[in-house]
Amino acid sequence: MSVVRVEENGLVYRNATMADTEAVWQLMVAEFYPRTELCCCLRMRIPQDVEILHTLLPAIIRHGVSLVVEDSASGCLLSVLASVFVASEKLVAARPTTVEQLTEQCQSRHPLLTDSNLAAAYSKCSAVYRMFDHLSCSVDLAKLYKVDRAISFKFLVVAESHSRRGIGKRLVELSLELAARIAIPLATTCTASRYSERIYSSMDFDLLSTLRLSEFVDPVTGGRPRSSTAKRTVWCIERPLQLTPSRSGKLMATQFHPRTALCPFLGMDFPADVEFDRLDVLNILDEGVSLLVEDPATGQVIGARLSSIERREDGNQKHPLVADPEQAAKYPKYSIIFRMFDQLTGDIDLFQRYNADTVMAFKFLVVSDSHAGRGIAKRLVQFSLEVAKDWQLQVTSSSRATKRIYDGLKFDRLNVLHIPDFVDPVDGSRPFEKLQADDLENVALYAKK
Repeated sequence: MSVVRVEENGLVYRNATMADTEAVWQLMVAEFYPRTELCCCLRMRIPQDVEILHTLLPAIIRHGVSLVVEDSASGCLLSVLASVFVASEKLVAARPTTVEQLTEQCQSRHPLLTDSNLAAAYSKCSAVYRMFDHLSCSVDLAKLYKVDRAISFKFLVVAESHSRRGIGKRLVELSLELAARIAIPLATTCTASRYSERIYSSMDFDLLSTLRLSEFVDPVTGGRPRSSTAKRTVWCIERPLQLTPSRSGKLMATQFHPRTALCPFLGMDFPADVEFDRLDVLNILDEGVSLLVEDPATGQVIGARLSSIERREDGNQKHPLVADPEQAAKYPKYSIIFRMFDQLTGDIDLFQRYNADTVMAFKFLVVSDSHAGRGIAKRLVQFSLEVAKDWQLQVTSSSRATKRIYDGLKFDRLNVLHIPDFVDPVDGSRPFEKLQADDLENVALYAKK
């Protein structure tokens, strides 16, 4: 095995050894899977739904071409890294790879592809591997590059505490140097990560094949595991940046819900009474059409426009807090608000009204109080119009500030509901009868083509 050991900026880049197996696994469980969009989209339980990969990890490391990074400031010795306890603290990055015979690339497949019992036991994880298998086997690398082996990058993970320091790119550079020293002529990988895509693109990797995730048909089930998933693109105002549930959730919990008069009026506790949004945001972000604004000096998210895609073929689906009695009972106060919005939209069929097959529905618009009054919200809506292009747009608004934005941008006002007059269809009460808010009187439904 060719030795790699590089010390830079308080970090040590080196070969992974079998003693690192548990440390690498703990890093994956803590940092890789929870931040991988595919896992979030499929609502995979970590580590239960990926436990099979724990048993396969030693075989990957045994190939001798994986690299890890240690935080040298901790003074941790290599032998200590074998401990599960110190794993996530001492390893800040890992780059496992394997050497593969390309002529057998599609014949020697992952056990989740060849073992039906394992595939059934780990159904969600196996669906991901079938998708990557479908993508990789569409290209004959041996014929294309006239080589018989390569380094195959299996996953790249950097601890969030050390992200954006160039560690991921440096690992790839060192992996390529290692491959050259041991006469491996080609490096290959499949990825659904925009962060990884930027690395490979900047290092002149050839983009050989792409797969729109929403169009992938599982060869086993015949279904589309994430039929609502858009192509992996996140649109941003400042620069490409992933709007994660944790980042958007924090902004909503501290700036959106507490400042929305309806929530405090109902005596809602934050974030307990709006915890449902944590799950809902996963699905919304999955559509890939949400926008954010960040402060370039601090990296702090200061505004967001969360949007989702609705299709004629799916019909007019109601929000889970309206359609699911169990969820409504679990979040009784929050469900009142969604029943009011459901009454506002009523029987209005936007698909028929505008002869549209696809609608971008604006879900949440929030700007940090520290940056209010600077036109950020209006700019977010304008960018959303550019993203939507020929799609139909739908939005509901309750504050005068947002109504001015939609009126100013020539949205059609389709319906208006006087909030104090709303009668809850569940118990016949008028929950907002005594509502008195300077900025809140009516809720309106807007649309624009």
